[in-house]
Amino acid sequence: MRKLDFRLRQLAVLAVAAGLWASGFPVLAIILAAAIPGFYLMLAFSNTVKPGNSPEVSAEVKRFHDSLFIADLHTDAGLWRRNFLRRSKWCHLDLPRLKEGGVGLFMCAMPTRRSAHRKLSWFFGADILMWNQVLQLNPVSAIFSAKSRALLQKQHMENWIKASEGALVGIKTQEDLLRLEERRSAGEGVRGVMFAIEGAHSVTTEEDVVELAEAGVRTIGLVHFNDNRYGSSAHGNIQGGLTDEGREFVKKLDRMGLVLDLAHAAEKVIDDVLAMLENGEISRPVIVSHTGLRGCHDHHRNIADEQAVRVAKNGGIIGIGFFAPALRECTIESLVVTIAHAVSLMNDAGLNGPEHVAIGSDFDGAVQTMIDTSSMVQVTAELMKPHYGLSQEAIRLIAGENLRRFYLNALPSENESVKSPRP
Repeated sequence: MRKLDFRLRQLAVLAVAAGLWASGFPVLAIILAAAIPGFYLMLAFSNTVKPGNSPEVSAEVKRFHDSLFIADLHTDAGLWRRNFLRRSKWCHLDLPRLKEGGVGLFMCAMPTRRSAHRKLSWFFGADILMWNQVLQLNPVSAIFSAKSRALLQKQHMENWIKASEGALVGIKTQEDLLRLEERRSAGEGVRGVMFAIEGAHSVTTEEDVVELAEAGVRTIGLVHFNDNRYGSSAHGNIQGGLTDEGREFVKKLDRMGLVLDLAHAAEKVIDDVLAMLENGEISRPVIVSHTGLRGCHDHHRNIADEQAVRVAKNGGIIGIGFFAPALRECTIESLVVTIAHAVSLMNDAGLNGPEHVAIGSDFDGAVQTMIDTSSMVQVTAELMKPHYGLSQEAIRLIAGENLRRFYLNALPSENESVKSPRP
């Protein structure tokens, strides 16, 4: 939505509040008018950067960083009302920051529901993302419908892609990704955007899956912060596994060629999905887009080390988040310690560890991170320190080649219908 339109909506809210005050409803008037400063307070405190994580880097590090294909497996870029094409003081990433950080591809994940407390997941008024829509003065449909919230976030990003005049491109097919590679190899500063659903709360029918797939969504996270009809969240109240409906849903996604994301899933859900992979009920590798590892930080948000190895053995990728509690501390050192630990785990299991570890920042996900997108060179500098034992080729894989390779295999071709079962 354009800034002028938003300002008009804010003025309309203030006019209604004034009318309520004049009509003898001061409490309602104050509550309604509070949405205006509430919007700016929400932005100011949602996506912050911890100070003290931006040391100078050498020219050698910068040259190597500039040679990398950098990709981010998880961001919430479409959730916030702003102009993505301009530098924003409220968020972790935007087009100027993507350019400064050298990021060539990122996932725009679309969260749709998050209860303020796991025991209140049934209560509509406790849905934080509903209030997020209210404060942003989004359409009524997005306030009451999780699927509408997802489609609105995607529309925001599609509008920014169109307005960027070629600086941003949507990636929905193998050919899109190959063209992005070619253009970047030719020196063009184009950035690719892929689309994901974070938590399948917005997907309640087969028609929903088809609609989202046709809209360009290629990855679906099973759960987010709350349990749903498909299974339990790591943050949820039940801590169970896949439901019967969840098993059928996972099989459906697999037949359609959509990528399943197990970030935020309860331990039993992850075990159930991996068992389905290992016994042949499903065939496509899964990802964990933004997580930590329990061997580095024993927190329910993080995947167990042995599960991470099983994901990798089945061809999947583990994306390491830039936030606590995915990390023991919100620092670049803690991030790279976790990345190195993941690589070591995979190596010890007889795999090529760097092929299964990636970056999944969770930028703009209402979290505090150690850097924003513009400072990705800081991560490269830390990865290059000799004591981590990572070669330049390993760093290339972790920085983005893994994600590029994975989705080149996972995406449909232009002449292939994503809603048709794939061999």
